[in-house]
Amino acid sequence: MIAFPRVTTAAAAALIALALTACTPTDPAPSGTPSASGTSTASETPTPSSTPTPEVPSIDASERAAIVAGVASGDPAAIGPFMAEPVTYILASSECCGPVSAADATGELLAYTGSSSGWTSPLDSAYLDQVRASPYYASYVPADVISMKASSDSLVVILGVTGDRITSVLVGHEDVLLFE
Repeated sequence: MIAFPRVTTAAAAALIALALTACTPTDPAPSGTPSASGTSTASETPTPSSTPTPEVPSIDASERAAIVAGVASGDPAAIGPFMAEPVTYILASSECCGPVSAADATGELLAYTGSSSGWTSPLDSAYLDQVRASPYYASYVPADVISMKASSDSLVVILGVTGDRITSVLVGHEDVLLFE
């Protein structure tokens, strides 16, 4: 029989504690200043950082005038750069078109308006409100629009603007856009 030395209870407890300490991870000792992952105390109030709110760019008055002139003259260079990608193009009382590329929307717009003349802009706000009330066309006439009408044939163009882009193009004759 092998004889083991007699260990006192206190010594055994110390050996067990030492063995357990080697097997378990230790938490770092708390410091006076909490780290980024630490919890803040009630006396600490974080200072909110001032996040600058960027201004949403918009199409200014001179650019709007150039767009209207571009429709009147058939100049795609005056309109195309302001088109969103894609843009929703709607030809009233037709199945045309929906979301299309900026180039396609510009081409469709100029092809359809090419024979019209005597453009005036902007349209009366009461008329725009009536179009906004239409169950068919309301979603294509947002709060910010570039609008124009040809005196030669009462063709109306309403360009929906979001920020610095034309996001929708609605083309139709004045009375058709009011169809309910």
